[in-house]
Amino acid sequence: MKRLVIVGATGMVGGHALRYALEHPSVDRVISIGRKNLGISHPKLKEVLHSNFADCSALAAVLSGQDTAVFCLGTYTGAMPDAEFRKITVDYTIEFARVLHYRLLRAIYPVFRLLFPNFVIRSDDLARAMIDVTVRGTQERGGVIFENRDIRTIVKLQAGVS
Repeated sequence: MKRLVIVGATGMVGGHALRYALEHPSVDRVISIGRKNLGISHPKLKEVLHSNFADCSALAAVLSGQDTAVFCLGTYTGAMPDAEFRKITVDYTIEFARVLHYRLLRAIYPVFRLLFPNFVIRSDDLARAMIDVTVRGTQERGGVIFENRDIRTIVKLQAGVS
């Protein structure tokens, strides 16, 4: 059973997403985060009103423990000046992602690491590679920029030495 967050459920796309989520048998709980009250009631639904999407820090506790988030907050092109459009469609999205990032990724990290091993490095492996490069230098490693595959190779080589 999934617990999900929908931001912007009073809009056209967000409203559809909310209805589908509430009807979906695999969804256990939906938290709607928005500036306006939805005006509906449902046993799976919890509403959180949030007026300042330029600062989403207050949402940290609400986002903790959720499985996923659907971000539908936005506006139509040409409906407002470019600066305001950018603030709503880009800046608000980035701010929400900043607050959501460590709460959500912590839960999905093991699966992500299994499915996409080239995109993930464990913190202890990164630390080992950093110390190894500091002690041995970068000449034998072929450069000063290390991709994840390079870091894994350093860790494997170090494990063989230890």
